[in-house]
Amino acid sequence: MDIEAQIKDGLIKIGPDEDALTVVFGREQGSYLRGVGCGVTPSAYWHCPRQRTTGKDKIKILELQLENEKLLREKKDEELKNLSLQMEATNNKLNKVMAQLDSQGLLSATKQDVSTT
Repeated sequence: MDIEAQIKDGLIKIGPDEDALTVVFGREQGSYLRGVGCGVTPSAYWHCPRQRTTGKDKIKILELQLENEKLLREKKDEELKNLSLQMEATNNKLNKVMAQLDSQGLLSATKQDVSTT
């Protein structure tokens, strides 16, 4: 599933200072802007001062990241539960077939054929 669909489904929450590119590629690092090159800073490229994040901003970012991880974990837990239920149903069907073959005497003949080869 792509990032846009996850955002629409509510699986990823975006903070007020983020956009889709920031979610996909991460924040810009120091003296390098993606697509522009080394030595170019955000303030030089956009002619504006770089905003410093305060402790409260960092906490908000970390809370958003935590919420995103919780949502993804819940989704994975649900998928695991569904797979477990499917596996249990398949196992029950297999046990019924094995019991039916055993009652018809076909299972023991199959076991003997396998053991002689």
